Amino acid sequence: LSNSFEALENKYFNRNVGALILASDGIFNQGANPVFSSGIEFPVYTIPMGDTAIQRDLVLRETTYNKLTFLGNKFPLEIEAKAFECKESSTTLTVTHNSKQLFSKRYDISTNDFAISEHILLEAETVGVQHYKVALTQIEGEVSLINNVKDIYIEVLDGRQNVLVLANAPHPDVKALKLSIENNENYKVTNQLINEFDGNIDAYSLVILHQVPSIITPALKKLLESNVSVLYLLGNQTSTQTFNTLKTGLSVIGPSNRFSEILPTVATNFPLFTLSDKTIRSLNQMPPVSGPFGEFQMNTNGYVLLNQKIGSVETSSALLSFFQNENKKEAVFAAEGVWKWRMQDFLRNNNHQSFDELINKTVQFLSVREDKGKFRVFSEN
Repeated sequence: LSNSFEALENKYFNRNVGALILASDGIFNQGANPVFSSGIEFPVYTIPMGDTAIQRDLVLRETTYNKLTFLGNKFPLEIEAKAFECKESSTTLTVTHNSKQLFSKRYDISTNDFAISEHILLEAETVGVQHYKVALTQIEGEVSLINNVKDIYIEVLDGRQNVLVLANAPHPDVKALKLSIENNENYKVTNQLINEFDGNIDAYSLVILHQVPSIITPALKKLLESNVSVLYLLGNQTSTQTFNTLKTGLSVIGPSNRFSEILPTVATNFPLFTLSDKTIRSLNQMPPVSGPFGEFQMNTNGYVLLNQKIGSVETSSALLSFFQNENKKEAVFAAEGVWKWRMQDFLRNNNHQSFDELINKTVQFLSVREDKGKFRVFSEN
């Protein structure tokens, strides 16, 4: 019935329809409840037809699921069914995929209005559009068998994004970042020292440069000229003069080899993503990190998430800032020592949730590329 209303709405859109006469028994066993059909702006007159007696029937009413999932993830499938006038009989609910049975459960029907509700977790094992069949075995004397079966289609994506961490030297920050990023199962982190880097970035959606650059190698130049997003972490081994030549949107003006102990303060009105109140409170209580001493200048329009606090003085200098142009996203964390934040988070809260939230939301914003496609086609599976 809902399909009929949808077809009428499309066919007679913006036309002067006087009324609709609907001859039906009023029973819908597939699709949406026609009472909630929208867009019908003309009166509907009904002619009731058929037998009002409830017939013996199994009805697979609803299968609720996500149309997309990621390889290796477990995804939910919710099934709702009804058995009418089937008392003292039994049926079996099955879920199959490529002729392999993934779920089976028998139900002994004890009433003439029997409800079946199941919440199933399935694992996505193969990439591509996967066909699953949900079925109830038939009961003798059923009035209809077509509503015993539903076909569902779920697209499985190999959605793990690769993140490369390039460090000037071994550092506890690298381990802290890897642990936090891989806490999200959709990310995989590879660590490398900059002198081992060959310039191959095809597999990565984000590169984190820890205390890089000290010098610009040909491989690093290839990375910086690409459209791959970059997160810079500055530190005692960073050449601020070389960093300033990269035109990231932030410049550090000051003497070399001088460093400050920097405390974070969370900026207000940051528009790119939202941190929880708990994380904001935790960040405002973090220990100092070590960053270059000098004047921090924003050269282009950027967004500041964390400002610097030197001693008890809150400054307008950026500690964590984000920049984006048409083809590339960049962020600069103007210090080293985030490993201490991860340890402090555990010390205060007995978990790493606040630190992980900061790192994961930063990584997600930088690694997600904007879909500029303007044309989409939706077809039946």
